Amino acid sequence: MHSSTNSVGTEVAAIPDLGSVAARGLRTPLAALRAALETLEAELSEDLRARQLVRRALDELGRVTQSTDALAEYVLPAPLHPLRCSLRELSQSALAGLSDDRRARIWVALEPGVDTLIVDGPLLSRCLTAFLSRATAALHSEVLLHAHRLDEVTTFAIVGDLSAREQGCEPNTAPERIGAVAEDFAVAVARRTIVRLGGQVADHDVSPHHCLIVRLFDQAQEDPA
Repeated sequence: MHSSTNSVGTEVAAIPDLGSVAARGLRTPLAALRAALETLEAELSEDLRARQLVRRALDELGRVTQSTDALAEYVLPAPLHPLRCSLRELSQSALAGLSDDRRARIWVALEPGVDTLIVDGPLLSRCLTAFLSRATAALHSEVLLHAHRLDEVTTFAIVGDLSAREQGCEPNTAPERIGAVAEDFAVAVARRTIVRLGGQVADHDVSPHHCLIVRLFDQAQEDPA
């Protein structure tokens, strides 16, 4: 009985490693699929309808890729690597993770003044990408990303029009529903990750706007620069 218990314990302990390997193992085929779709899109320059379908497929693929990264982070969080980052760098990196059509609907406003902080920049950018992806999917309108620093607190606010949510349609096809679930999972992991980074996430609805606020507090860390 003792050896059987130890065996079960070992198998359970291995689950996070297996989940991480599976999640990371999906990245290469997903990247290959994206490259193939982008090539196909370029070749369909004269077929607008076909290009639109390929663009939708790329959008859904981006959401699944985002969820795969979230799964890897969920089952086996990577060690934090604080770097000195600017608000502009973080915002640009977050936008780069979105599809072209979603990125085109986001306005970025950066307050002047001190705009650098010490944080795991790639990890924070992925969190912001998840929040922005969900906002642009749910609100079907333009979204504002506002960032500023004040008194050792960095704030990112993502603001959208609630009325646009009522005008948008619910996902109807199976890929759309899967993409929506993947997006929700990525957001849930992003919220937990912000806490790992020493921050907070809050939601505020002030008609007709919805605002998601991310606050990061300066930590007592040695400047890596």
